Amino acid sequence: MATRGGARPGAGRKKQPGSDKPARVPTKTQVQPKAPALNMAAKKQLTERLIDKVLGMSITPLEVMLNTMKLHYDQGQTALGARETAEDADMKEHLLRLAKAELNASSQVAEKVAPYLHSKLQAVTLKGDKDNPLDLGVNLRGLDDKELATMQQLMAKAAGQ
Repeated sequence: MATRGGARPGAGRKKQPGSDKPARVPTKTQVQPKAPALNMAAKKQLTERLIDKVLGMSITPLEVMLNTMKLHYDQGQTALGARETAEDADMKEHLLRLAKAELNASSQVAEKVAPYLHSKLQAVTLKGDKDNPLDLGVNLRGLDDKELATMQQLMAKAAGQ
């Protein structure tokens, strides 16, 4: 049965080597301070240096990804073309697996490149206000009262009223 409280072997503050006194815990001033965090100006300067370094290269990371995507795509298309002319069933199966792997690799790279080349579509709500109504390019002035009443009924029904 476990006992509660009291001294237990190995508990408590560890002793200093060669002494019977407990080891001292370092104070905040004795602890080595962390490196200071970069302020915004330093971060901006570092970012600009990295951009200059990348632009100084003959090729950008985006170009590397695009070239990789194109290479995998071309190899996949080549494998599909070779499959059409192959006569051996095993070779056809091998070329099909190779084409699938290359096209899959191409699509994975394309997925990573796409956000840099195509912006996301934003949800848009079309609405007007009292002072600036939405112009739908529809002129209802030529309708008589009966046609306007029919139109109002249809619009109310469409709106779920």
